[in-house]
Amino acid sequence: MRSVLTILILVAFFIEAPAQKFELDTSYLPVQKFQHKLFDRDITDSLDIYFKTLYLKAFDEPPLFCCGTDSTIRILTIPSFSPPTLAKIQRQNSEFVVVAKIGNKVGLDNSYYDPSKLRKRELAQFNDLMDRFNSGDFTMTSSDSAVYHKALVIEDEPFDYSVIKKVISVTDWRSMFELVDKAFYERPTNRDQNTIVEDGYGRMTEVWTSFGYHVLSRSSATPEESAVLELIHRIEKQIE
Repeated sequence: MRSVLTILILVAFFIEAPAQKFELDTSYLPVQKFQHKLFDRDITDSLDIYFKTLYLKAFDEPPLFCCGTDSTIRILTIPSFSPPTLAKIQRQNSEFVVVAKIGNKVGLDNSYYDPSKLRKRELAQFNDLMDRFNSGDFTMTSSDSAVYHKALVIEDEPFDYSVIKKVISVTDWRSMFELVDKAFYERPTNRDQNTIVEDGYGRMTEVWTSFGYHVLSRSSATPEESAVLELIHRIEKQIE
């Protein structure tokens, strides 16, 4: 099991910290949009911005928020236990294209956590630690830390990705952009939530159209919009 437990442990320290403490690259994502409620507390989710920006940079993607010049849809998907992907619909010169980038490994760094390495009693403690995280308790004892680090696995493989590019018809192009209408822009960037999940799944959808820029960020704890799921379905049909 590959768990983004590291992120969960950092939540208590990072989630309400000001942007400058993270040294965020604010040209990628607008901090003011990433505000929502977590356990009935108003937060600015700087942690979400930080990690999503890391993935965009790992895929060698430029900012859309500050520098969009043409109609573009970009969807970053970070699965729990499989490599991340990035799909983009845009015009390149005189062509309308779908570009897909597929990562070569789970996550970006070279470490993950494997609880199967733990003994029975240690595994019970590890599971208890996860239950406490899910209830919003981010405290960690020295004993918790020992079990946590015993499950650490280090890899040597660096992050890389492959690219698939397909030219699409103007009709298909227009049908995809019809899904990001004015109602799409009225959706909140982050949904309020009362749970924290341990699987690390995340999806971010960025759009740049005549309505301007907008971004949606969702996780396993928050439902996804039907328009985004339909976009993904159409993109997969184009590149299959």
